[in-house]
Amino acid sequence: MLLARLAQDRPRLITRDDLGDYLAGIGLERDIDATVRDLVRLGWLTASRRKGVWIYLPPGEESVADPYIDLRAWAARDAVAIFALAGEAAAWHLGYLDRRHTGPTAIWVPDSVRPPFGIRQHVSVVRLGWNSTHLSDIGPTRQLLRKRGLDLTRWAGGLKAFGPEALLAQLAARPTSFAPWADLVVHLGDLVGDLDTERLLKLLGGQSSSAWQRAA
Repeated sequence: MLLARLAQDRPRLITRDDLGDYLAGIGLERDIDATVRDLVRLGWLTASRRKGVWIYLPPGEESVADPYIDLRAWAARDAVAIFALAGEAAAWHLGYLDRRHTGPTAIWVPDSVRPPFGIRQHVSVVRLGWNSTHLSDIGPTRQLLRKRGLDLTRWAGGLKAFGPEALLAQLAARPTSFAPWADLVVHLGDLVGDLDTERLLKLLGGQSSSAWQRAA
């Protein structure tokens, strides 16, 4: 019964609480840890890099191709986790790169936040002096997503990600944090054409004079 429910829902990730809800929903009183061990042994679950979160493997699949599975595991375990795709990842989803970057995923986090130990070596952290109050300004506007024909809910895999203004602020303030400059150059016109100047000025507030010059 449990396997049938999992096959029907196909969750990306399972936490202890999720599994408890599944067991309660089918009226099965069973130890959660024992259930996890059995599901791992049967090949339905595999451990993620976030303790207490497991990756669901649908029948016939031996691995998960989702490049953001570690970030999803972080968010699944910590409901208040604050991060956003930045740099190459954001540029790819916005259409400013013709090929996906194969290095560690760039993410922005507030200066006071550290990613969980298990995923730190698999991400490239960008800090820009912003905090959670900047969240409303770092993502793309709905108008921009519609303009570029991007899905409002599935864009960037459903994760928060930089819009063009935050991306340009990163490029100006931390130019060495971005690797594929040669691939981006041909799309700089698109990036500039997508900018909301007012939002950009807010995000550049507090940055160095050299960052302002590079942005200009």
